[in-house]
Amino acid sequence: MMKTVAVVGSFDTKEIENRYLVERIKEYGCKVYLVDTGVLADSAIIADVTAREVAHAGGAGLSELREEKDREKSLAVMARGAAVMVRKAFDQNIIDAVIAMGGGQGTYTAAHVMRVLPVGFPKVLVSTIATSMYDQQQFEGINDTMVINPLVDVSGNNSILCMIMERAAAAIVGMVQHFKESNLDVRPKIGITMWGVTTQCVTEVQRILEENGYEVLVFHATGLGGRVMEDLAREGKLQGVVDITLAELGNQITGGSFAKCDYRCEMAGRMGIPQVIVPGGLDMIKCVPPENIPEKFKNREKYMHNSNLLFVRSDIRDNIRMGKELARKLNTAVGITTVVLPLRGISAIDKENEVFFNLDSDQALFDTLRKELKPEVSLVEYDMHINDSAFAQKVAHLMLMALNNNKQRRK
Repeated sequence: MMKTVAVVGSFDTKEIENRYLVERIKEYGCKVYLVDTGVLADSAIIADVTAREVAHAGGAGLSELREEKDREKSLAVMARGAAVMVRKAFDQNIIDAVIAMGGGQGTYTAAHVMRVLPVGFPKVLVSTIATSMYDQQQFEGINDTMVINPLVDVSGNNSILCMIMERAAAAIVGMVQHFKESNLDVRPKIGITMWGVTTQCVTEVQRILEENGYEVLVFHATGLGGRVMEDLAREGKLQGVVDITLAELGNQITGGSFAKCDYRCEMAGRMGIPQVIVPGGLDMIKCVPPENIPEKFKNREKYMHNSNLLFVRSDIRDNIRMGKELARKLNTAVGITTVVLPLRGISAIDKENEVFFNLDSDQALFDTLRKELKPEVSLVEYDMHINDSAFAQKVAHLMLMALNNNKQRRK
């Protein structure tokens, strides 16, 4: 059957550009499903989902938006409505992929759409702010969207924009026409979080789990990685979680430079997925750019990871707060949950003769977890460093035991 690509765009102000994109998609062998997010005027393009329907789904009437001429409100309503309508089309198996293009406003709307679609669903976004260091927040949560910089504005079909649109069309059509589901790894999947400072531990855990028949998905805990792992857990695509690197949670609590992720360390627990938690990386608070380090951190121990990335050491007060928040989240888990404490350090630079070595700060974290965790959450302690091979082996075997116990529960 011919596949269908949803094209999301403001067909009033970007009519000729979207017509060109639509024709290329059809030329390459797919049908289109048009979602109009334009507010200013009716378009000559006949959409499958009209701007009025989008506005209604977003909580307002199109006539109301046109009369009020409130640009910010209109943008929010149409972005919200487009996400609702595209997700509905996905749920009803109407569409097989989605593509959009635009500048700041078009990217804002498209990002809302991409966020509600699962990992693995083909998504392409042509965005003029793709490489802007100031607008990256707009791309948060779009998962595996392919983002293409058009080099020129989406304003008139000049030779460069047409070239980019042709390639974007070819990309989205290729994704839906040539991807084979049979190539997917069918082994049960375990999610693990990693940073450079926890790599030795993660690599050893990964090896053991793979030897036992699991596919291991390693997520770089930079703000996006942890969020993707949480989303996959929510979607039921993970059979277990080994959360070894919690810096995304810690930085949110301490005021470090990480994208907001309120639901970090929650989804596996909510879904009843077996999880093993190690407080790796809670010694490190990210400061970007390094020259703008907050005043409250200026007297801390510092570690320059690279020229653009500075870390400062968490202190006793930080670690108490992080311990309480982590315990609060884990105490809500309905599945098997085990917390594992490496008593000799929680990162590669938190060990003897390294810059962040501070057993007092670590002890404050450990003591808080001991006090705050409910009895239903297992707490295991080893007089080892997080990157000791023996510690990694303990973590891996605890995960295997949790997975086995979970199977027995379900029988």
